[in-house]
Amino acid sequence: MPSWFSRFISPLVSFSGRCVVCRKPLRPQERDICTCCLSQLPLTHLSDHEENILEKYFWGKIPVVHASALFIYYQGADSHMILRNLKYGHQPSVGITLGRVMATYLADTSFFDSVDAIVAVPLAGDRQRHRGYNQAECLAKGIQEITRLPIVSEGIVRHISNKSQTRLSHAERYQNVDGIFKVELPERFYGKHILLVDDVVTSTATLTSLARAFGEGHHTRFSILTLAMASSITETPYYRVDNREDMENREGEVYMPDDRYDDF
Repeated sequence: MPSWFSRFISPLVSFSGRCVVCRKPLRPQERDICTCCLSQLPLTHLSDHEENILEKYFWGKIPVVHASALFIYYQGADSHMILRNLKYGHQPSVGITLGRVMATYLADTSFFDSVDAIVAVPLAGDRQRHRGYNQAECLAKGIQEITRLPIVSEGIVRHISNKSQTRLSHAERYQNVDGIFKVELPERFYGKHILLVDDVVTSTATLTSLARAFGEGHHTRFSILTLAMASSITETPYYRVDNREDMENREGEVYMPDDRYDDF
């Protein structure tokens, strides 16, 4: 068992409920996701490689230092229930728990070196009111618990509620998010290294738009950390070994048609 995994599973804390992936009852030391499902996540292993493929996606767009994601998103895989329940299942604790996992996984690397602050991708006001929380902020809180880095949100807003990215082409995604973020007094981030956090990256459009809102000429650098990364980025084939045909019918499961998941 990897050392990071052992550190995350704490025998001293007791929780209850069901696993967000398999829906089985959690054991006393587990929270939100069971040990079995956590150990079977299709990890990206991006931290094992310098200048990894996700970092290269941001080259020439923003001054990126590091980029990483915990697991690869495969449409139809059981692990996609993490994202669906986090975003639509009214389970903000899933984000905090997985944020802790993300940070624990990277704790022994240089990923967080020189990072000054965490910024979660803002959610449009109407969407946040509907959900009751911002899933990216939940992930950021979990990361903060492990790294002790400050979270900055004041004066960083999504002032335009853009339409869903689901059925847009690559070029249309960039047009759709152009100028939707606003950073007040961007000069306060002069020379800072900011960690941008989001739930999933399918293209660089949203995160690039947010980074550019900090303005040019302030020597601000960025690292990217997301819970999941689309399989299209890796070009890795998916063999349906962990997919269950009865996914829609499992008791207590949250399931939404693909066109409701607006990051895809």
